[in-house]
Amino acid sequence: KITTKQLGDRGEQVVVDYLVESGHKIVARNYKTKLFEVDIISQKAQMLYFTEVKYRSDHDFGEALDFINKKKQQKMHLSVAGFMATHPEYADFRPTLAVAAVGKDFCLEEWFELDE
Repeated sequence: KITTKQLGDRGEQVVVDYLVESGHKIVARNYKTKLFEVDIISQKAQMLYFTEVKYRSDHDFGEALDFINKKKQQKMHLSVAGFMATHPEYADFRPTLAVAAVGKDFCLEEWFELDE
C-alpha cells in the first residue's frame, strides 16, 4: 500500500517537472524549519516562488484552493520571511506565493500565483 508521504512526494514531483519545463530553477524541496515547511521553492527571472502542493484523490472535500485559508496563507508568509532572512543571496528576488493542484491520476490540474 502506498503511503500518504509517497503520494505527496509523487505529486510534488509532478509539479517540479512542470516548473522545470516552464523555465524554473528548483532552489529547494521540502524546506523545513521548526516553524514552517515549504513544498517547493523555485526561481524564474527575478522571482522566487514558494509553492504549496495539494494532492487530491477526488474533489469531494473541495478544490486545492479551498485548503489555502487565511491561516495557511499566514504560515506561507512566515515561511517566505524566514527563508528570505536566512538566504541573503535572494535579497534582490521578489518572493511570490503559489499553489499547485495535482489530481489522483498525478496530472497537474493547475499552478497559480496567490493574489496577495
